[in-house]
Amino acid sequence: MKIAIEAQRIFRPNKHGMDFVALETIRCLQKIDTKNEYFIFTGEGGDRCLEETPNMHIETLRCPTYPLWEQVALPRAVRKIRPDLLHCTSNTAPVRCSAPLVLTLHDIIFLEKRAAQNRSMYQNLGWHYRRLVVPRILPHCRKVITVS
Repeated sequence: MKIAIEAQRIFRPNKHGMDFVALETIRCLQKIDTKNEYFIFTGEGGDRCLEETPNMHIETLRCPTYPLWEQVALPRAVRKIRPDLLHCTSNTAPVRCSAPLVLTLHDIIFLEKRAAQNRSMYQNLGWHYRRLVVPRILPHCRKVITVS
Protein backbone atom coordinates (compact mmCIF):
# COMPACT_ATOMS: atom_id res chain seq x y z
CA MET A 1 0.00 0.00 0.00
CA LYS A 2 1.00 3.59 -0.55
CA ILE A 3 0.10 5.63 2.54
CA ALA A 4 0.31 9.40 2.94
CA ILE A 5 0.52 10.90 6.41
CA GLU A 6 -0.07 14.56 7.17
CA ALA A 7 2.38 15.63 9.88
CA GLN A 8 2.59 19.34 9.13
CA ARG A 9 4.02 20.51 12.43
CA ILE A 10 6.42 17.75 13.50
CA PHE A 11 9.52 19.75 12.58
CA ARG A 12 8.61 22.83 14.59
CA PRO A 13 10.91 23.33 17.61
CA ASN A 14 8.12 23.81 20.18
CA LYS A 15 5.96 20.77 19.62
CA HIS A 16 2.52 20.27 21.16
CA GLY A 17 0.66 17.07 22.05
CA MET A 18 -0.71 16.33 18.56
CA ASP A 19 2.77 16.79 17.08
CA PHE A 20 4.23 14.21 19.47
CA VAL A 21 1.43 11.73 18.72
CA ALA A 22 2.10 12.02 14.97
CA LEU A 23 5.87 11.86 15.38
CA GLU A 24 5.84 8.80 17.65
CA THR A 25 3.29 7.03 15.46
CA ILE A 26 5.55 7.53 12.44
CA ARG A 27 8.63 6.39 14.37
CA CYS A 28 6.81 3.21 15.42
CA LEU A 29 5.75 2.55 11.83
CA GLN A 30 9.38 2.90 10.76
CA LYS A 31 10.33 0.13 13.18
CA ILE A 32 7.57 -2.35 12.38
CA ASP A 33 6.56 -1.85 8.73
CA THR A 34 8.91 -2.31 5.80
CA LYS A 35 6.26 -3.46 3.31
CA ASN A 36 4.12 -0.36 2.82
CA GLU A 37 5.41 2.82 1.23
CA TYR A 38 4.87 6.01 3.24
CA PHE A 39 4.91 9.66 2.26
CA ILE A 40 5.11 11.99 5.25
CA PHE A 41 3.93 15.49 4.39
CA THR A 42 5.43 18.11 6.66
CA GLY A 43 5.80 21.85 6.87
CA GLU A 44 9.09 23.60 7.29
CA GLY A 45 10.74 23.73 10.69
CA GLY A 46 14.03 23.84 12.53
CA ASP A 47 13.82 20.47 14.31
CA ARG A 48 14.53 17.67 11.82
CA CYS A 49 13.51 14.99 14.30
CA LEU A 50 12.67 12.31 11.74
CA GLU A 51 14.84 10.65 9.11
CA GLU A 52 13.76 8.96 5.92
CA THR A 53 13.98 5.20 5.56
CA PRO A 54 13.86 3.17 2.32
CA ASN A 55 10.05 2.95 2.44
CA MET A 56 9.34 6.25 4.23
CA HIS A 57 9.74 9.49 2.30
CA ILE A 58 9.52 12.96 3.81
CA GLU A 59 7.95 15.62 1.61
CA THR A 60 8.22 19.20 2.89
CA LEU A 61 5.47 21.42 1.53
CA ARG A 62 6.04 25.16 1.66
CA CYS A 63 3.04 27.40 2.19
CA PRO A 64 2.58 30.66 4.13
CA THR A 65 -0.36 29.60 6.35
CA TYR A 66 -1.73 26.39 7.78
CA PRO A 67 -5.15 26.64 6.07
CA LEU A 68 -3.50 27.14 2.66
CA TRP A 69 -1.02 24.35 3.43
CA GLU A 70 -3.84 21.96 4.30
CA GLN A 71 -6.46 23.00 1.75
CA VAL A 72 -4.22 23.72 -1.27
CA ALA A 73 -0.67 22.36 -0.98
CA LEU A 74 -1.55 19.05 0.69
CA PRO A 75 -4.30 18.04 -1.80
CA ARG A 76 -1.95 18.89 -4.70
CA ALA A 77 0.79 16.72 -3.21
CA VAL A 78 -1.67 13.89 -2.58
CA ARG A 79 -2.91 14.02 -6.19
CA LYS A 80 0.68 13.81 -7.36
CA ILE A 81 1.59 10.61 -5.46
CA ARG A 82 -1.88 9.00 -5.61
CA PRO A 83 -1.81 7.17 -2.26
CA ASP A 84 -4.23 4.43 -1.23
CA LEU A 85 -5.11 6.53 1.81
CA LEU A 86 -4.31 9.80 3.54
CA HIS A 87 -4.04 9.89 7.33
CA CYS A 88 -4.48 13.39 8.73
CA THR A 89 -3.12 13.45 12.26
CA SER A 90 -4.33 16.67 13.88
CA ASN A 91 -8.12 17.19 13.87
CA THR A 92 -8.50 18.69 10.40
CA ALA A 93 -8.00 17.62 6.80
CA PRO A 94 -8.53 18.89 3.27
CA VAL A 95 -12.20 19.49 2.53
CA ARG A 96 -11.64 18.05 -0.94
CA CYS A 97 -9.18 15.23 -1.31
CA SER A 98 -8.59 12.60 -3.96
CA ALA A 99 -7.54 9.87 -1.49
CA PRO A 100 -9.60 7.95 1.07
CA LEU A 101 -9.26 9.78 4.38
CA VAL A 102 -8.42 8.59 7.89
CA LEU A 103 -8.59 11.32 10.54
CA THR A 104 -7.17 11.45 14.05
CA LEU A 105 -9.56 13.60 16.05
CA HIS A 106 -7.93 14.55 19.34
CA ASP A 107 -10.85 16.47 20.80
CA ILE A 108 -13.96 18.38 19.77
CA ILE A 109 -14.02 21.16 22.35
CA PHE A 110 -13.94 23.65 19.48
CA LEU A 111 -17.47 22.55 18.57
CA GLU A 112 -18.84 23.63 21.94
CA LYS A 113 -20.07 27.14 22.66
CA ARG A 114 -17.28 29.23 24.16
CA ALA A 115 -17.74 30.94 27.51
CA ALA A 116 -15.30 33.75 26.60
CA GLN A 117 -13.14 34.93 23.73
CA ASN A 118 -9.47 33.97 23.75
CA ARG A 119 -7.16 36.98 23.66
CA SER A 120 -4.88 35.38 21.07
CA MET A 121 -5.82 36.11 17.47
CA TYR A 122 -3.93 32.95 16.43
CA GLN A 123 -6.00 30.80 18.82
CA ASN A 124 -9.25 32.45 17.72
CA LEU A 125 -8.51 31.90 14.03
CA GLY A 126 -7.61 28.25 14.71
CA TRP A 127 -10.85 27.78 16.65
CA HIS A 128 -12.91 29.19 13.76
CA TYR A 129 -10.96 27.15 11.19
CA ARG A 130 -11.61 23.87 13.04
CA ARG A 131 -15.31 24.72 13.50
CA LEU A 132 -15.58 25.33 9.76
CA VAL A 133 -13.55 22.34 8.51
CA VAL A 134 -14.27 19.41 10.84
CA PRO A 135 -18.03 19.12 10.22
CA ARG A 136 -17.35 19.20 6.47
CA ILE A 137 -14.70 16.44 6.47
CA LEU A 138 -16.24 13.96 8.91
CA PRO A 139 -18.78 12.57 6.40
CA HIS A 140 -15.89 11.84 4.00
CA CYS A 141 -13.69 9.97 6.48
CA ARG A 142 -13.32 6.23 6.03
CA LYS A 143 -12.18 5.97 9.66
CA VAL A 144 -11.89 8.35 12.58
CA ILE A 145 -9.33 7.66 15.30
CA THR A 146 -9.98 9.31 18.66
CA VAL A 147 -7.45 9.60 21.44
CA SER A 148 -9.33 11.35 24.22
